[in-house]
Amino acid sequence: SPLYMAPEQLSTAQKVAPASDVWSLGAILFELCAGAPPFGAATLGELRRQILFEDAPLLRKIKPEVPRRLEAIVQRCLQKDPARRHEDVAAFAEELAELAPVQARDAVGRIQGILQGGVAGERSESRSRRSGRARRASLRGGARGALLAGGVVVLGVVAAVALSRGKAMPGEARTEGV
Repeated sequence: SPLYMAPEQLSTAQKVAPASDVWSLGAILFELCAGAPPFGAATLGELRRQILFEDAPLLRKIKPEVPRRLEAIVQRCLQKDPARRHEDVAAFAEELAELAPVQARDAVGRIQGILQGGVAGERSESRSRRSGRARRASLRGGARGALLAGGVVVLGVVAAVALSRGKAMPGEARTEGV
């Protein structure tokens, strides 16, 4: 959907890279927290112009109760320059996990394992026994990307649910009226 397309995707499909997925997941997380996507327009041409040339709005201007750290993570995802975003979905998940409850942090290890060619939930010792070819064949491009994206979205949903319930994020004191 164009609402979640990175600027480079709107310019040319040849520039699409892992950082493009980070943009899309950042846009989804923005919407989970704010209740609307970061960019919206009546026409596709106007939406394209916004994504290519306007900065994403600050999340705390829309939802002041969003933790500053979460706002910074989302803003990094929505940088126009892919080099200024997280390197890949695993790096994004690792930073996002800092805000998630302890129970949800295991997802980061699974995301990193998938990115390295393992299967979700597989123990590292059994992964090391498998041949490189078998490991690569176990989970190919599209499925791996879908699992990675799903893991990050789960972390984002956990953070958004905790936020909506008024719980302080780990490492952040809850303050009223901030």
